Amino acid sequence: MTPPSITLCATCPAIAHRDTDCQPSNVDQALARPTDALSNFHQMSLKPSGCDLLRLGSAQGPENYAFTAGNVIFPQAGVDAGKYYKVVGSPQEFAQCYQPSWGRAKTRTRPAVGDHEYRTPNARGYFDYFRDQLTPFGPTATDSTKGWYSYDLGSWHVLVLNGTSCDLFGGCGVGSAEEQFVRNDLAAHPAACTLVTLHDPRFSSGPVHGGEEEMTAFWEAFHDAGVDLVLSGDDHDYERFSPQTPVGDLDLDRGVTQFVVGTGGRVHYSFAGAPPQPNSEVRNDDTFGVLKLTLRNGGYDWEFLPEAGRTFRDFGSRPCH
Repeated sequence: MTPPSITLCATCPAIAHRDTDCQPSNVDQALARPTDALSNFHQMSLKPSGCDLLRLGSAQGPENYAFTAGNVIFPQAGVDAGKYYKVVGSPQEFAQCYQPSWGRAKTRTRPAVGDHEYRTPNARGYFDYFRDQLTPFGPTATDSTKGWYSYDLGSWHVLVLNGTSCDLFGGCGVGSAEEQFVRNDLAAHPAACTLVTLHDPRFSSGPVHGGEEEMTAFWEAFHDAGVDLVLSGDDHDYERFSPQTPVGDLDLDRGVTQFVVGTGGRVHYSFAGAPPQPNSEVRNDDTFGVLKLTLRNGGYDWEFLPEAGRTFRDFGSRPCH
């Protein structure tokens, strides 16, 4: 019997807020008074064209999921002395900013942690908010010094990793605890199709963060095991790369395809003056939206779904290795 297709929607930062309730001067006030926060959220934060997160969040059956790629709390920039409000992933931000919009799909969300969550000690806001979602995946999923886990999704195997390990928890190089988890997990789950969610992109044309060479050891493990697809965030733009080796060489036979999906609502990072990196196939820096993936037996389909009124699209299909 052919396993059913799985539809998921992915983005980072996963909030599209256009009101002032989440700006620094208003968070405490907003917590102290009742608000109809939903009325103040941009439409795409609940229902981007083609990916209804309200329906996804209440769907019966295993076919629909929402993925995050880290840094899920990003209210639209509040201005304080000309500086952007730097969010810290606090419990208040999760309650006031995330829950009223993307939180409606919480029961079907498979989150990945990012660097901004750790601006709150031990990323307490993230781990407390998503504890019910993380607990079924074992102790590493709920341990703030780890935060990685894996599971099967239909005929696919999925790894969710923590890129902050490179700076905070003993590194992410060859022989590190997380790199060993990746290799051991992939060896134990030789699925025909494998997906990884990891906040930090190995490759990116974005001029603000760009590609992270610290991810190379992970990518060597991905390439050795035949991982098919990596979803990342960090840079606030959209970019899709051809299948590549860990050092960025085109590899159509065993290369790893990477998407950077940083289009969930935070101010965009412009590509102006930044040439595309090798093997960058498509990129966009002016459209909010989500990436819809359909995971099939032996392959996957992708489609970027923009917010209402925007025309940028990217779609296609690719077989697994």
